[in-house]
Amino acid sequence: MVKKVMATLVLLSVYFVSVVAQSKPIALNGIFDSRSYNFQQSPVSLNGQWYIYADQLVTPFEKPEGSILVNFPHRWNKESSQGIATYKLSVIVNRDQKNLAVDIPQLYCAYNLWINGVLIAKNGLVSSSRRTTQPQWLPQVVSFPVTKDTLQFTLQIANFHHSIGGIKNPIRLGLPEDLLNQQSKAYLVNMILLGVLTFLGLFFIIIYVFVKREKAALYFAMLCLTWGLRSIFSEQYLAIHWMPWFDWELTLKIEYITLYFTMALAIQFIAKLYVFDTNLLIKKILLYPNYIFVFLTMATPAVVYTNLLNIYLTLAGAVLLCIVIIILRAMLFERYGAWFSVSGIMALAVAFSYNYLSYQGVFDFSPFTFYTLYLCCFFLLALALAYQLSPTAKSKNVSETLTFDDYVMNK
Repeated sequence: MVKKVMATLVLLSVYFVSVVAQSKPIALNGIFDSRSYNFQQSPVSLNGQWYIYADQLVTPFEKPEGSILVNFPHRWNKESSQGIATYKLSVIVNRDQKNLAVDIPQLYCAYNLWINGVLIAKNGLVSSSRRTTQPQWLPQVVSFPVTKDTLQFTLQIANFHHSIGGIKNPIRLGLPEDLLNQQSKAYLVNMILLGVLTFLGLFFIIIYVFVKREKAALYFAMLCLTWGLRSIFSEQYLAIHWMPWFDWELTLKIEYITLYFTMALAIQFIAKLYVFDTNLLIKKILLYPNYIFVFLTMATPAVVYTNLLNIYLTLAGAVLLCIVIIILRAMLFERYGAWFSVSGIMALAVAFSYNYLSYQGVFDFSPFTFYTLYLCCFFLLALALAYQLSPTAKSKNVSETLTFDDYVMNK
């Protein structure tokens, strides 16, 4: 028995080492050589040096002068984020590859993608002016037959509506079944998250209306419903898959406004959940700026309010820090169910950090990981709320009136 276990561990070790050891190719001088790569193991990101034709919409069979090499994915926010550009890349594949697929994330903000002169994917309408360009965010997986050993990628991008241009996440190349399976898993987790949040929201609204009028229950219900709405208007943009005609500007406003309301409701919820552990002045200082960002988002076009996101992320970090401090105080005084809040906030902090770092381009974004973290967060916070609403909560709390300030003064 021991020998079988050891043999299994050795085989697993060899497998994982072989997976890690397989070096992934990278584009050099506009050429991506994937002949030595095994697509059976995993898809590959088409990162590296692509040719860019700035301020030009070049067709697949045109090769004008003026191209330069840039590292792809390539965002324009460090230069001028408004305008047009064309990227080109040659991908060399094995002749035995019959079918491949590309996983295309959201681009800023409209694109056309050709492979060997065939238009295989597009978002919105690409044009050379703001008036005739139509932005759209619709991540997609597109499969295509491989008829040559060299795939000529031509990617046109137009942006006149967002403060960032270009592309922040890589385009991935792989087997159709692998990429479609990963997409299906991400959609499934997104749908589970939407269903769970909708159920929790409606459940705690019923609790608030018919059982116990605790504002913590109402804030948590609104928090769940708000984030549930945001989950289909961000990242995978499921709402756009269901309604491709939906207005891009309205989509983006929903994505941003639900983020601001989520932070406002989160601090309101935690403050009501642990009322004796909350500094009301600090809560108000962190709460009201969220409504200012909501107003600015509603009153200005996307090219203006998207420029404010990095400023807001600083405020969001301060809100999360305040929530952590409140929960640590609740733990100090052994509030009933505080450990569930701690676990939930830890999951929230990891999810927030993961989303922020992937937004900054530190690593590739995984929808499956992102949605799973938020699912754990809301489930644990729901348990914390259920404990606080239970009849035994008052007797289990060490003190209803002792606060952190009292503790410091008594020292």
